[in-house]
Amino acid sequence: MYLICSFVLMTKRFRMSDTKLPTVLVVEDSPDDLLFIQRAAVRTNLQMSLKSVTSGDEAISYLLGEGSYGDRNIYPLPSVVLTDTRMPRISGLELVTWIRQQDDFKDLPIVVMSSSTDTDNAKRFAAFGISLYFVKPMSIRGFEEILREVMLLIPQNQE
Repeated sequence: MYLICSFVLMTKRFRMSDTKLPTVLVVEDSPDDLLFIQRAAVRTNLQMSLKSVTSGDEAISYLLGEGSYGDRNIYPLPSVVLTDTRMPRISGLELVTWIRQQDDFKDLPIVVMSSSTDTDNAKRFAAFGISLYFVKPMSIRGFEEILREVMLLIPQNQE
């Protein structure tokens, strides 16, 4: 799956100017949903760079620049985190809680996607100051709309 992600990003960079693009960190353990998000990014031609990890603990390592994520030229700090709710080891709620407890990331926009339509679940996440909560769409077009909303969260000086 990583090779697909890299290919999509290289294709997007080739067609865009050399200016630094805002980075969206996608935290998603489903290869199918990740592929939908990647395809949606290509179809919308939005000016962003997608980086993906498959778990909450991997997202924490990315944010801290630990291990293989230490090179900020390859793994820049994200402008937005787009995360799933249910993942192995560390859940989306645990990840959001951790992010909000970090001084460096407490204002980082977070978008949460869930397959659950349970409004109580959305309220739990909202209590931690997330920016948006979406029920996962069943189509690429739905993911395109999510990415458009994500782009609205990126400060103008980062575009």
